[in-house]
Amino acid sequence: MKGKVYRLYLEGQDLLGPEDLPLKDLAVLLEGLGGLLEAFALEQGYEEPLPASLVGVREGSVALEVSVGAVLPLEEGLFRPLEEGQYHLLGPKTREKAYLLSKELVKEDRTLKLERAGKVKPLLGAAHPVPAPTPPLVVEDVLTLYGEVIRLGGVEPKVDLRTPQGEYHIRAQREDVKALEEENALYREIGVRVRVRLAWEEGGWKVLGHPELLEVLPYRPGDPQEAFIGLARLVGEALRGLDPEEHVRRLRG
Repeated sequence: MKGKVYRLYLEGQDLLGPEDLPLKDLAVLLEGLGGLLEAFALEQGYEEPLPASLVGVREGSVALEVSVGAVLPLEEGLFRPLEEGQYHLLGPKTREKAYLLSKELVKEDRTLKLERAGKVKPLLGAAHPVPAPTPPLVVEDVLTLYGEVIRLGGVEPKVDLRTPQGEYHIRAQREDVKALEEENALYREIGVRVRVRLAWEEGGWKVLGHPELLEVLPYRPGDPQEAFIGLARLVGEALRGLDPEEHVRRLRG
Protein backbone atom coordinates (compact mmCIF):
# COMPACT_ATOMS: atom_id res chain seq x y z
CA MET A 1 0.00 0.00 0.00
CA LYS A 2 1.45 3.34 -1.04
CA GLY A 3 1.54 5.92 1.72
CA LYS A 4 3.40 8.99 2.86
CA VAL A 5 7.17 8.55 2.69
CA TYR A 6 9.44 9.79 5.48
CA ARG A 7 13.22 10.02 5.07
CA LEU A 8 15.27 9.12 8.11
CA TYR A 9 19.04 9.17 8.51
CA LEU A 10 21.03 6.82 10.70
CA GLU A 11 24.32 8.50 11.54
CA GLY A 12 27.41 7.38 13.42
CA GLN A 13 31.20 7.59 13.16
CA ASP A 14 31.29 4.03 11.84
CA LEU A 15 28.68 4.70 9.14
CA LEU A 16 29.86 6.27 5.90
CA GLY A 17 27.16 4.59 3.85
CA PRO A 18 24.69 1.67 3.77
CA GLU A 19 27.53 -0.79 3.13
CA ASP A 20 28.85 -0.08 6.66
CA LEU A 21 25.61 -1.14 8.37
CA PRO A 22 25.48 -4.89 9.18
CA LEU A 23 22.19 -6.59 8.35
CA LYS A 24 21.64 -7.57 11.98
CA ASP A 25 21.94 -3.91 13.00
CA LEU A 26 19.50 -2.89 10.26
CA ALA A 27 17.07 -5.56 11.51
CA VAL A 28 17.30 -4.22 15.08
CA LEU A 29 16.69 -0.68 13.83
CA LEU A 30 13.69 -1.64 11.70
CA GLU A 31 12.17 -3.75 14.47
CA GLY A 32 12.54 -0.89 16.94
CA LEU A 33 11.17 1.68 14.50
CA GLY A 34 8.27 -0.59 13.58
CA GLY A 35 7.45 -1.11 17.26
CA LEU A 36 7.53 2.64 17.86
CA LEU A 37 5.15 3.35 14.97
CA GLU A 38 2.82 0.49 16.00
CA ALA A 39 2.64 1.74 19.59
CA PHE A 40 1.85 5.28 18.42
CA ALA A 41 -0.84 3.99 16.03
CA LEU A 42 -2.52 1.93 18.77
CA GLU A 43 -2.54 4.84 21.19
CA GLN A 44 -4.15 6.96 18.46
CA GLY A 45 -6.97 4.40 18.19
CA TYR A 46 -5.77 2.77 14.95
CA GLU A 47 -6.88 -0.88 15.25
CA GLU A 48 -5.77 -2.40 11.93
CA PRO A 49 -2.26 -3.79 11.25
CA LEU A 50 -0.15 -0.71 10.54
CA PRO A 51 0.73 -0.45 6.81
CA ALA A 52 4.34 0.70 7.18
CA SER A 53 7.28 -0.50 5.12
CA LEU A 54 10.86 0.25 4.09
CA VAL A 55 10.82 1.50 0.50
CA GLY A 56 14.40 2.66 0.04
CA VAL A 57 17.95 2.71 1.42
CA ARG A 58 20.17 5.45 0.01
CA GLU A 59 23.57 7.09 0.38
CA GLY A 60 23.97 9.92 2.86
CA SER A 61 25.21 8.16 5.99
CA VAL A 62 22.38 5.60 5.88
CA ALA A 63 19.24 7.21 4.47
CA LEU A 64 16.09 5.16 4.99
CA GLU A 65 12.81 5.86 3.23
CA VAL A 66 9.85 4.57 5.24
CA SER A 67 6.30 4.58 3.89
CA VAL A 68 3.31 4.76 6.26
CA GLY A 69 -0.05 4.16 4.61
CA ALA A 70 -2.24 4.98 7.62
CA VAL A 71 -3.67 8.45 8.26
CA LEU A 72 -1.88 9.30 11.50
CA PRO A 73 -0.65 12.60 12.99
CA LEU A 74 2.94 11.37 12.91
CA GLU A 75 4.60 14.74 12.43
CA GLU A 76 2.79 16.62 15.18
CA GLY A 77 2.00 13.69 17.46
CA LEU A 78 5.26 11.71 17.33
CA PHE A 79 8.13 13.36 15.47
CA ARG A 80 7.81 16.87 16.90
CA PRO A 81 7.65 15.71 20.57
CA LEU A 82 10.72 13.51 19.95
CA GLU A 83 12.63 16.36 18.29
CA GLU A 84 11.74 18.84 21.03
CA GLY A 85 12.11 16.45 23.96
CA GLN A 86 8.44 16.88 24.88
CA TYR A 87 8.15 13.26 25.95
CA HIS A 88 5.16 13.89 28.22
CA LEU A 89 3.09 14.41 25.05
CA LEU A 90 3.67 10.77 24.06
CA GLY A 91 1.50 7.91 25.25
CA PRO A 92 3.15 5.52 27.75
CA LYS A 93 3.65 2.68 25.24
CA THR A 94 5.02 5.04 22.58
CA ARG A 95 7.41 6.60 25.07
CA GLU A 96 8.63 3.17 26.22
CA LYS A 97 9.31 2.08 22.61
CA ALA A 98 11.13 5.34 21.89
CA TYR A 99 13.32 4.81 24.96
CA LEU A 100 14.18 1.21 24.00
CA LEU A 101 15.13 2.16 20.43
CA SER A 102 17.15 5.14 21.65
CA LYS A 103 18.96 2.90 24.16
CA GLU A 104 19.98 0.48 21.39
CA LEU A 105 21.33 3.31 19.25
CA VAL A 106 23.21 4.91 22.14
CA LYS A 107 25.06 1.61 22.69
CA GLU A 108 26.42 1.84 19.13
CA ASP A 109 26.97 5.62 19.31
CA ARG A 110 24.43 6.20 16.54
CA THR A 111 21.64 8.73 16.07
CA LEU A 112 18.43 8.51 14.09
CA LYS A 113 17.44 11.78 12.41
CA LEU A 114 14.39 12.86 10.42
CA GLU A 115 14.10 15.14 7.41
CA ARG A 116 11.07 17.35 7.93
CA ALA A 117 10.14 20.70 6.35
CA GLY A 118 13.51 20.82 4.61
CA LYS A 119 15.51 20.36 7.82
CA VAL A 120 17.20 17.32 9.35
CA LYS A 121 16.90 17.04 13.13
CA PRO A 122 17.79 14.24 15.57
CA LEU A 123 14.90 12.16 16.89
CA LEU A 124 16.66 9.78 19.27
CA GLY A 125 19.96 8.03 19.92
CA ALA A 126 23.44 9.16 20.95
CA ALA A 127 23.02 12.85 20.01
CA HIS A 128 19.47 13.07 21.42
CA PRO A 129 18.86 10.24 23.95
CA VAL A 130 15.35 9.55 25.19
CA PRO A 131 15.32 9.35 29.02
CA ALA A 132 13.87 6.29 30.74
CA PRO A 133 10.15 6.75 31.47
CA THR A 134 9.24 7.48 35.06
CA PRO A 135 7.03 4.69 36.49
CA PRO A 136 3.51 6.18 36.71
CA LEU A 137 1.58 6.59 39.94
CA VAL A 138 -1.38 4.21 39.61
CA VAL A 139 -4.50 4.30 41.80
CA GLU A 140 -7.90 2.62 41.75
CA ASP A 141 -11.03 4.70 42.20
CA VAL A 142 -14.78 4.76 41.61
CA LEU A 143 -16.10 7.38 39.18
CA THR A 144 -19.56 8.49 38.14
CA LEU A 145 -20.00 9.00 34.40
CA TYR A 146 -22.90 10.42 32.42
CA GLY A 147 -23.21 10.03 28.67
CA GLU A 148 -24.90 8.51 25.65
CA VAL A 149 -24.88 4.75 25.15
CA ILE A 150 -23.43 4.21 21.65
CA ARG A 151 -22.89 0.42 21.74
CA LEU A 152 -24.20 -2.46 23.84
CA GLY A 153 -23.37 -6.15 24.11
CA GLY A 154 -20.91 -8.08 22.01
CA VAL A 155 -18.95 -11.29 22.53
CA GLU A 156 -17.51 -9.74 25.68
CA PRO A 157 -20.32 -7.83 27.42
CA LYS A 158 -19.72 -4.09 27.30
CA VAL A 159 -21.32 -0.66 27.43
CA ASP A 160 -19.71 1.98 25.23
CA LEU A 161 -20.47 5.43 26.59
CA ARG A 162 -19.85 8.78 24.87
CA THR A 163 -19.28 11.51 27.47
CA PRO A 164 -18.09 15.14 27.30
CA GLN A 165 -14.66 13.84 28.39
CA GLY A 166 -14.46 11.21 25.61
CA GLU A 167 -15.61 7.67 24.92
CA TYR A 168 -15.36 4.85 27.45
CA HIS A 169 -15.45 1.12 26.74
CA ILE A 170 -16.95 -0.24 29.97
CA ARG A 171 -16.76 -3.92 30.91
CA ALA A 172 -20.10 -5.18 32.23
CA GLN A 173 -21.91 -8.27 33.43
CA ARG A 174 -24.15 -9.90 30.83
CA GLU A 175 -27.26 -9.36 33.00
CA ASP A 176 -26.53 -5.62 33.24
CA VAL A 177 -26.20 -5.35 29.46
CA LYS A 178 -29.43 -7.32 29.02
CA ALA A 179 -31.26 -5.01 31.42
CA LEU A 180 -30.07 -1.94 29.49
CA GLU A 181 -31.17 -3.54 26.21
CA GLU A 182 -34.62 -4.26 27.67
CA GLU A 183 -34.84 -0.62 28.75
CA ASN A 184 -33.95 0.54 25.20
CA ALA A 185 -30.94 2.41 26.56
CA LEU A 186 -29.10 2.46 23.22
CA TYR A 187 -28.60 6.07 22.04
CA ARG A 188 -30.01 7.38 25.31
CA GLU A 189 -28.19 9.16 28.12
CA ILE A 190 -27.53 7.23 31.30
CA GLY A 191 -25.44 7.54 34.45
CA VAL A 192 -23.10 4.79 35.65
CA ARG A 193 -20.70 4.15 38.53
CA VAL A 194 -17.51 2.44 37.37
CA ARG A 195 -14.30 1.15 38.93
CA VAL A 196 -11.21 2.45 37.10
CA ARG A 197 -7.44 2.33 37.32
CA LEU A 198 -5.87 5.77 36.88
CA ALA A 199 -2.26 6.64 36.11
CA TRP A 200 -0.80 10.05 36.89
CA GLU A 201 1.25 11.36 33.99
CA GLU A 202 2.55 14.81 33.17
CA GLY A 203 -0.59 16.67 32.21
CA GLY A 204 -3.08 14.83 34.45
CA TRP A 205 -4.78 11.53 35.20
CA LYS A 206 -5.31 8.94 32.47
CA VAL A 207 -7.63 5.92 32.56
CA LEU A 208 -5.80 2.61 32.20
CA GLY A 209 -7.55 -0.23 30.39
CA HIS A 210 -11.34 -0.43 30.46
CA PRO A 211 -13.53 0.68 33.41
CA GLU A 212 -15.69 -1.94 35.14
CA LEU A 213 -19.43 -1.28 35.51
CA LEU A 214 -20.58 -1.31 39.15
CA GLU A 215 -24.03 0.26 38.91
CA VAL A 216 -26.42 1.89 36.45
CA LEU A 217 -27.79 5.01 38.11
CA PRO A 218 -31.40 6.19 37.97
CA TYR A 219 -30.87 9.10 35.63
CA ARG A 220 -33.00 11.02 33.17
CA PRO A 221 -31.52 13.99 31.27
CA GLY A 222 -33.12 17.33 32.03
CA ASP A 223 -35.90 18.71 29.86
CA PRO A 224 -35.65 22.55 29.44
CA GLN A 225 -39.44 22.83 29.03
CA GLU A 226 -40.14 20.99 32.29
CA ALA A 227 -37.36 22.86 34.09
CA PHE A 228 -38.75 26.29 33.08
CA ILE A 229 -42.31 25.32 34.01
CA GLY A 230 -41.12 24.29 37.46
CA LEU A 231 -39.06 27.48 37.81
CA ALA A 232 -41.98 29.62 36.65
CA ARG A 233 -44.12 28.24 39.51
CA LEU A 234 -41.51 29.61 41.91
CA VAL A 235 -40.81 33.03 40.38
CA GLY A 236 -44.22 33.89 39.02
CA GLU A 237 -44.55 36.32 36.09
CA ALA A 238 -40.82 36.83 35.38
CA LEU A 239 -40.56 33.87 32.99
CA ARG A 240 -44.03 34.02 31.47
CA GLY A 241 -43.93 33.80 27.65
CA LEU A 242 -40.24 32.84 27.53
CA ASP A 243 -39.29 30.13 25.00
CA PRO A 244 -37.08 27.77 27.07
CA GLU A 245 -35.36 26.14 24.08
CA GLU A 246 -34.45 29.52 22.55
CA HIS A 247 -33.37 30.91 25.92
CA VAL A 248 -31.01 27.95 26.56
CA ARG A 249 -29.58 28.27 23.04
CA ARG A 250 -28.94 31.99 23.62
CA LEU A 251 -27.23 31.28 26.96
CA ARG A 252 -24.95 28.71 25.34
CA GLY A 253 -23.97 31.15 22.59
